[in-house]
Amino acid sequence: MRVVFLTLAATAILYGQGNFGGLGGFGSVGRARDPVSGAGRNLQFTPFLSLMGSYSDYSGGSHGSSGSGVSRGLRALAGVHGGRAWAHTLLSAGYTGQAHYLRMSGRPERVRQSHVAQIAAVHNFSPRLGGNFSQLGGTSIGGYGLGAGFGGFGSMGMLSGLGSTQFNQSGAGVAFGNPASNGVVDSAILDARTNFSLSSGALSYRLTNRWILSAGGNAAFARRSGNLINLNAQTAGGQAAYYLTEHSSVSFHYSNTWLSYPKRFGGILSQTTGIGYGRQFSPSSRIELFIGSFDIRSDFIGRVAIDPEIAQILGVAVGYETRRVRLRSLAGGLSFHRSWGHNHVRVSYNRGMIPGSDLLMAARRDMAAVSLGRTLSPRFNANATLMGNRSKGSVGVLHRIDQYQATGGFAIRLGASLSFNVNAGYRIIEAPTRGTLRGMTAFAGLSWTPRDWAVSF
Repeated sequence: MRVVFLTLAATAILYGQGNFGGLGGFGSVGRARDPVSGAGRNLQFTPFLSLMGSYSDYSGGSHGSSGSGVSRGLRALAGVHGGRAWAHTLLSAGYTGQAHYLRMSGRPERVRQSHVAQIAAVHNFSPRLGGNFSQLGGTSIGGYGLGAGFGGFGSMGMLSGLGSTQFNQSGAGVAFGNPASNGVVDSAILDARTNFSLSSGALSYRLTNRWILSAGGNAAFARRSGNLINLNAQTAGGQAAYYLTEHSSVSFHYSNTWLSYPKRFGGILSQTTGIGYGRQFSPSSRIELFIGSFDIRSDFIGRVAIDPEIAQILGVAVGYETRRVRLRSLAGGLSFHRSWGHNHVRVSYNRGMIPGSDLLMAARRDMAAVSLGRTLSPRFNANATLMGNRSKGSVGVLHRIDQYQATGGFAIRLGASLSFNVNAGYRIIEAPTRGTLRGMTAFAGLSWTPRDWAVSF
């Protein structure tokens, strides 16, 4: 019973306290799955290593500090991930680092580094009480996540070098929401240096065999180079989950979020309410739904023009007044995943509030994605992802930014642990302040990803 509750408690926490992607979207719904990926009774860590050549060609707009143009380089990516399961505790941790050597015509050579680590745990305090904690953080070029810049741990950085989505799991064996869709640093427009931290914790109480109550919070910060937007964010909330059957549940959510932007302004409050539903049709097929609303409120000092006659008397042409902004909007989403034979497909749509990006403050985001994968033989597999992302600023910066990208690749296994990988992506970004940026990035090289080798303690 304790083991069963440990899984149910983790599931309830996943539904309620995923990550900042859950401020009206699928971080709120989460995924009902085994909370630890590959954890055994012994402490096990598995390393991975990749060495790949890179090529990119961007035109139009401004692509961070690198500008538009053609660049070539060499990228080394390495890391380790693993975990352990005790009678009442599940633990997972991981680290991924990369060094990217770049050459661009007419510009000095440089090496850009990115480092991201995560640790997460689920613990069963008693037959009825459980809890979790997750910490993700690091420094990266272009943020971290599937919608982040291609230069670091964006979608290309996550796919290239491993031939599949293994990298998405490398630092996130405990599935407290999806770190690749965190809502904080996963919508970067520019390939700028980003230092970030996301912390999440929650407690879950099994009221009956069907009802589980949970409460928790998140805290995050992001610091970006240049004059880009920085962020401090905190969230507190709770949810009640009711298990209709062994394979389906409905949940009710509420959360409060406080946002501030250092050296700009703060005092932004967002409230989110909603209902989620999840159903496991089979071990390889699941659907999740979420519908609700979010409300953003902000009081700040704004500049206003003064009547010319009054301005002549006062000697100033601009005055200041307290402004109040309020935005209400629907939130929701759908996620469907199915695996059959040698194929898998995932379809998702997410609408909600995010704390912002490098060019936006609090914003309403619509994101849709489709990913496909197929194992054509024991030695060959391929994958592809299409994603669209529209963010509309709600406070301060009111611009709309659209992103569209397609990524894909294949891997050929050369031996038990060695593979040859090719990955490529095309990206379009439309931002009023930066123009339209179009470009592609490609990686090709060797990866060492042992499947049956691990260091045990």
